[in-house]
Amino acid sequence: MTETIGRLDNKIISRHYHLEEELVHFVESVTWGVGDTQYEHFYALHRLHHIPDPVYFTARDADTDELLGAVVFGRRYILGVKAYYIRFFAVSPKIRGQGLTTQLAVFLFDFLRAEEKDPVIFYASTDRTNPGVNRMAGRIGFEELALNRTMAFSRFHPRKRVEAAPLSDAEFAAFLPQLEQFYAGHGFWTADNVGKDGHYFALRENGRIIAGLQAYKGFWRIGKLPGLMGKILLRVIPLTPLRIIFNPQSFHFLAFEGIYFAPGCEHRLQELMETVLHHFQYHSALFWMTTTDPLGERITLHNNLGLLNGFLRHTMARFITSFQNVDAAVEQELRTKPVYNSCLDYI
Repeated sequence: MTETIGRLDNKIISRHYHLEEELVHFVESVTWGVGDTQYEHFYALHRLHHIPDPVYFTARDADTDELLGAVVFGRRYILGVKAYYIRFFAVSPKIRGQGLTTQLAVFLFDFLRAEEKDPVIFYASTDRTNPGVNRMAGRIGFEELALNRTMAFSRFHPRKRVEAAPLSDAEFAAFLPQLEQFYAGHGFWTADNVGKDGHYFALRENGRIIAGLQAYKGFWRIGKLPGLMGKILLRVIPLTPLRIIFNPQSFHFLAFEGIYFAPGCEHRLQELMETVLHHFQYHSALFWMTTTDPLGERITLHNNLGLLNGFLRHTMARFITSFQNVDAAVEQELRTKPVYNSCLDYI
């Protein structure tokens, strides 16, 4: 079912109530980013199927019916408040640079804010180096709540270091309260993307889970990186052994979230991470934490994360939010706690 909700010049804006194949192909075909970092990412069908309570919008040319833009939101509850996160905001190169992307964003957020009568939170993660996106975020009432840093784990020759195995659905259900307690000090915690696809891996000691993580496969092709050094790296890395852990032309990696360790077992994460890389026959993994998250510092201090983490340590993204009629105490809690980042919201 499709519902027309408005027009922008000769663009028809529609809301869709079912995922359509055309939207999947469109999301996977566009180049993401228009600033110093540009890339293509894949596995769109898997990502779209994992979005909780999705909302789909499209923009089409009224004359040709060509799909020019697609915006996908996921809906979840954060501290009992309905939250929309921007999962995909994809536009055709044909309308970039014309101001239409910002117009579309303003139109959709005006529409959603008018439709929502209850308290609601909007949030997203955006490229820190893209001034156009930053201006657009300001136009639609978003503010920066935190900076996300990209963290990496890599091994040129990953080995099976420990006996670790995925948890069954029943085992994960029993473990989930322990994981939720571990992240009780984080804002924007969500269990939407953990315990999925049978890929929450756990390391046990004397029958007790001492470390765990959720793993997803990611695949990017990177077309542009910031600065002169970024241009050099794109050309040089594929010609060197570094391409084993980071090949911008075909970057296959794992994404980790729901990272857990028992007290005093921080140093065991590297054993689990390497074992999971070996399981999938991958060489690199990414995960995201805010710069103020002490969990990230503990992981870095107690583990050898490998060479790729050094390359990416200055790669930042803006975690942006907009609160509408949210209780002041809830808003303050979310503003002061470290943000939990779900990797599947970003890859």
